[in-house]
Amino acid sequence: MVTPITVTTLYLAILYCLALIVNRPVPLWFELFRVSGLIAGFIIPHLIYSRVKHYPIRIENILITSLIILLIASRSTTLWGMVVIGLVTFLIKTGLRLKGLPLFNPAAAGLVLGAVVGVIPSWWGVSLAPRLPWFDISWLMFITLPVGIYLAVKYQKLPTVIGTSLGLIVSYLLLNRELPLRLLFEGTAAFFIFIMATEPKTTPVQDKDEWWYALSLGSLIPLLLKFEALPPYLTPLIIVNGLFALERLLLSFPSQKSKLGSIKLQLKPDLPRSGSQ
Repeated sequence: MVTPITVTTLYLAILYCLALIVNRPVPLWFELFRVSGLIAGFIIPHLIYSRVKHYPIRIENILITSLIILLIASRSTTLWGMVVIGLVTFLIKTGLRLKGLPLFNPAAAGLVLGAVVGVIPSWWGVSLAPRLPWFDISWLMFITLPVGIYLAVKYQKLPTVIGTSLGLIVSYLLLNRELPLRLLFEGTAAFFIFIMATEPKTTPVQDKDEWWYALSLGSLIPLLLKFEALPPYLTPLIIVNGLFALERLLLSFPSQKSKLGSIKLQLKPDLPRSGSQ
């Protein structure tokens, strides 16, 4: 039986292979340095950690995180740059957890902190030419859309997809006095909304909380795009992850549960959990 996590892994692997074929100007040997850096900084420490802690090794989860980083981190990233991103991702994934769940999307957090030291995410592998003449649509949208809708349905994340898109459109319209049609269809936003914003382990599951989460996330993206201060997609994700994590932390204290009685962020036991973890 094909599971959502298997579909995600296959989708990312196909995307990565297509990106390597289309983006030939960068020598393949340089890509081997990037992959080697990620193996040294993230995959090997993760395998050692799982072995020492006697945790099951979930290869597909490791591959998903690794492929997302490879698709987003700039192709000019050096071996040591990838080691740094990998180590930061590993430490966030294994160290910052509450009740067994990560507080932040590990891949996003690793890439944002990597940007602080000069490793800028370029999203080179998720928005490829050639493009259609309408709204600069990348042909990868014809792969991302069906896969993304399938995953959103399976993970019960349609409110996140709709809310993030709506928040992005309204915020962009208010800031720029035009609809962000090109932004929505060129590939990067679709990959972010369907694959990263819906990551099940770091997002709310109840509809009310999910809508607030998604609308806040979408509204922040145009602000970061306009001011060009920090990575415009990943930084808002880390911010709303942090707010959601703070609420989870407050609810973990018995004295707070009675004060916040109507707010519940319990994880559904039958909800499939995977994503970039």
